Amino acid sequence: AFLIVPTALMAQSSQFGTRGIGIPGRALSPRSFATAGAFGLFDPESALNPAALGQLGLMTASFTSAQNWRTSENTAGRATAKDNRFPQVFVAGPAGGTPLAFSFSVGAYADRSFALASRDTVQIGGTPVGVNDTLFSRGGVSDIRLGVAARVGPGMMVGIGIHGLAGSSKLESKRVFADTTFATAISRTDLTFSGYGVSVGFLGQFGSKLAIAAMARTDERLRVDQDSVRIRSTDLPTTIAAGVSFAATRTVLVSGSVSRRNWSVADKDIRAAGGIGAVDTYEVTGGLELFTNRANPFHRPLRVGVRYGTLPFPLVSGQRPSEIGVTLGTGFRFNANRGGVDLAVERVSRTQGGGFSERAVIVTVGVTLRP
Repeated sequence: AFLIVPTALMAQSSQFGTRGIGIPGRALSPRSFATAGAFGLFDPESALNPAALGQLGLMTASFTSAQNWRTSENTAGRATAKDNRFPQVFVAGPAGGTPLAFSFSVGAYADRSFALASRDTVQIGGTPVGVNDTLFSRGGVSDIRLGVAARVGPGMMVGIGIHGLAGSSKLESKRVFADTTFATAISRTDLTFSGYGVSVGFLGQFGSKLAIAAMARTDERLRVDQDSVRIRSTDLPTTIAAGVSFAATRTVLVSGSVSRRNWSVADKDIRAAGGIGAVDTYEVTGGLELFTNRANPFHRPLRVGVRYGTLPFPLVSGQRPSEIGVTLGTGFRFNANRGGVDLAVERVSRTQGGGFSERAVIVTVGVTLRP
């Protein structure tokens, strides 16, 4: 009920992540982040398309960190905030002497970390008393994936991923009265989440220039427990995505992708829990890599991209939130390509009718080791 208070004064993390199960995560490596996700379906270090694992020739481990600076605006005013996230931990490699490759990764499925504040006046014994309310949430839903890919022909790969969803959210609600003779009221609740899903993928290389990839994923219901007691469950969407990658020249690789998630299957469950609901989402991406070193393409390339998509959980009934991002990045390799650092910078704008908007700069850094 607190989330419908219209006089919100402050928001940490994205205000678009305060509804539903939070703001959805993106299972991408820094390389794919730098191209706005355009290469995600082709990138073996992104936990998106399990078939892409078939391209790995060495064991690979990576760790990703993202720093977010954000300005949020709504009808109550404007607030700035920053936060740090760890979007993905990834370990994968080929099984020697076989056409198989395996991976284990932990990434963000949805983020539910935020802080909201409001100011109001309530009647106590017929006397108006000012109150300051705050609601804090820390946590989210993690996506734990076990993936396997197989090379089934020249340039052809298929894959499957088994996903476990787990996480928690610690909620604290606090009311402070302007009249100090009233004691501060504090309520704390722990929510835990669990679920599972399955993904399948395909990647095909057609000649030396063209590659096509596709994936589908289905997730079952997300179970929500409050202090170890099951209180509800929420249906989760099916995801479908497809992409094309093309080597325009020997030094320029371009790619694009489209994806759709039918989040509307969660609408009934979210409304039953007192929320506004959920809507289907889609995303369109495009990006390129310019290789400045032909002998070592992943050393100091130029990566750029742009994406547009919609978000699943409106802040106001009847509205559809959307976001657009523009990205830039590069990478460095050392020790005979056995170590690397990749960097991506994204400028994101999120909007929705009703006076809600947000601008953010996200800097993503990933460290990769190939022992």
